[in-house]
Amino acid sequence: MVQIITDSSSEFLEQDYIDLEVIPLHLVISEGEKEYQDGKDISGKELFKAIKEGREFKSAQVPYIDYLLLFEELASQGQAFIYLSISSGISGSFSTASLAVEELRGAYPQLDMAVVDSRAASVGQGLMATKLAKAAKQGKSFDDLMELASFLQKHIRHGLIVSDLDYLSKGGRLKKSEVILGSLMGIQPLITFDPQGNLVAKDKTRGRKKAYRILLNQALEESEGPYELAIVYNEKKSLEQFLQSVDELIPSAKKHIRFLGCAIGVHTGPDTLGFAYLTKEVPQHLIS
Repeated sequence: MVQIITDSSSEFLEQDYIDLEVIPLHLVISEGEKEYQDGKDISGKELFKAIKEGREFKSAQVPYIDYLLLFEELASQGQAFIYLSISSGISGSFSTASLAVEELRGAYPQLDMAVVDSRAASVGQGLMATKLAKAAKQGKSFDDLMELASFLQKHIRHGLIVSDLDYLSKGGRLKKSEVILGSLMGIQPLITFDPQGNLVAKDKTRGRKKAYRILLNQALEESEGPYELAIVYNEKKSLEQFLQSVDELIPSAKKHIRFLGCAIGVHTGPDTLGFAYLTKEVPQHLIS
C-alpha cells in the first residue's frame, strides 16, 4: 500500500487519519519566541480565544528536517509514499518537501516517492487527502494515485468568507487592494483559489447570508453532483446560518464539518466560514 502523508493545514481530525492510515505532520504556530505544534500543542479553539484576547500568532511550515526524517524512515523500509502539501500559492511547504524527496532519490532510485501540490488548503486539502487515502487502502497503484491527485487538483473548488480581511493581508495571502475594497461600505469579498492555487477575491456582495447563497449557487452551477461539501468554521452562529442555506439550496449534499485549525486560522481570524467541493465525481477506476 502506498503511504499518504499530509499536514495539519488540512483540518481533518487525527482520528480521521488514523482510520485511513494517513500520516499527519504538524505545522508550527508561534507567539513571540514560544512555538506550538498545530493541533498537538494548541487547538483551534484555544487559538481563537487567545486572538480575541489580543494575542498575536504566526505560522510556519513544517521544518525541512521533519520532512527528511519521516521520508527517510519510510524509504528505508521500502515504503512508497505521496505527500500532499498545502497550496504552493500560499506556503513554501511544497518546495521544502520536494527538496527532501530529491535528497533521498540518490539513495533510493527505484522507490516511488512524490510530493503533490494540492493547490488547496484547509478542508479542500483534507478532502483530497481522504480521497487519496481511501484509494490507497483499496490497493490502487502509485501511478493510479498520482492520476487521482491530478484529477482532484483540477476539480477541487473553495469558497471562503472572513469577517476581517486584515488577517489575510498581514500574512501576505491576499492583495492589499482587495482588503481595501472589503472595508468599503460593508462589501464582502468572496474568496477562492485560482487554478494556480493562489487566494483571490472572485466576487463581492453585501452581507453574509447573501454571500453564502452566491457561493452555494456557484457550487451548483459548477458541480455535476453528487454533492459533497467539506465545511470549516470557527463561529457556531455562522455555521448554523450556512447550513440553513445548504439545506435550502443543496438539501442532498453530504456534509463533512470541521472546526478551523491553527495553521489556516492564524491567517483568517475569528468568524471564518469556508467550504470545498468537487466539480466532478471521481472516476470509478481511480476509487471505488
